Amino acid sequence: MESHSKKTHGSIHDFTVKDGRGNDVDLSTYRGNFLLIVSVASQWYVSI
Repeated sequence: MESHSKKTHGSIHDFTVKDGRGNDVDLSTYRGNFLLIVSVASQWYVSI
């Protein structure tokens, strides 16, 4: 049997993300509120 070591989080509130200006945002600040998470990857687009 193969064992994988993987770090898991229990909640979205366990994450820290970057805002549009590059500042860290601790999502635990928003615990108890509705969060809308939008992934915008336009900077990663590569023309083929």
